[in-house]
Amino acid sequence: MTTYSSLITDLQRWAEDDSTEFQEALPDIVALAENRIFLDAPNILEFRTSETGTMSSGTKTFNSTATDIRVVRYLYITVSGVNTFLEARKDDFLEDYASTPATQGVPQFYSLQSATKTGTTFLVGPTPDSGYSYTLKYTRMPARLSSSNANTYLGDNYSSTIFKAAQFEASVFLHKEDSMKALLKSEYDSHITKLVAEQHDLNSDTIKIALYTSSASLGAGTTAYATTNQVANGSGYATGGVTLGSAAIATSGTTAYVDFADPSWTSASFTANGALIYNATNGNKAIAVLAFGGDFTVTTGTFTIVFPAADATNALIRLA
Repeated sequence: MTTYSSLITDLQRWAEDDSTEFQEALPDIVALAENRIFLDAPNILEFRTSETGTMSSGTKTFNSTATDIRVVRYLYITVSGVNTFLEARKDDFLEDYASTPATQGVPQFYSLQSATKTGTTFLVGPTPDSGYSYTLKYTRMPARLSSSNANTYLGDNYSSTIFKAAQFEASVFLHKEDSMKALLKSEYDSHITKLVAEQHDLNSDTIKIALYTSSASLGAGTTAYATTNQVANGSGYATGGVTLGSAAIATSGTTAYVDFADPSWTSASFTANGALIYNATNGNKAIAVLAFGGDFTVTTGTFTIVFPAADATNALIRLA
């Protein structure tokens, strides 16, 4: 575990530099180290959160109360009980697309228009023709180490990573030899790679999907697999679900996405209302929640979940 004061002390000992200039630069060096980690690992599970609200009919913007948005993961609206995901676009596209607010319909696109200390404004198009409920999933700004904030999630859980990042930033400030900076950068890269891999290694981890009944409370707050309200064991279903196979990871432009073979349960007789994809290798951490939009029943047959097309627009799991 690394606190702010212990990190400062460790940097001073490592650098063996007691100059006033270096001492005064240490808070900025720590901040730069954190920035580097946040950029290289933008989707740490601990920092993912969400907000729900309602758009106003006839108004092409809506105001989120979130003041800590770092990365917007996705936005969807609920239309007649079905979640409809909006596609992220640039402001100029939305301004042209929704240039006539009187032209209304079901929103298909969104852009982040502005962010202030009191909230964030989003632009959508077409202009909503109804008061649609929305769910915004995003990565929040993490707490930072400082003289007034001794402990943070990164410091408590990834002390070696933040120290390696700070070492590298300090070497740049101190004008260390290129060979030294390259070595420190390599050591940092090794640590950040492990940090990212600890989230989910979709190539080698055991990724499973479990089915749940309508009594389950799956949603934004779901962080890990649980047996509560799972489809009962037996009749073609085994507690814990099945392993997802044939993971295919690809990229298109600035979007990375993953697809799996469609999972199925044979000789099945049960009713399912949703599913959870989780990492059985990494503490059963949740990866994705699937809401079926209602009960689906199979009687002495095969229950199959058909995943959407494997591309940057439709794939089940996407990272832009």
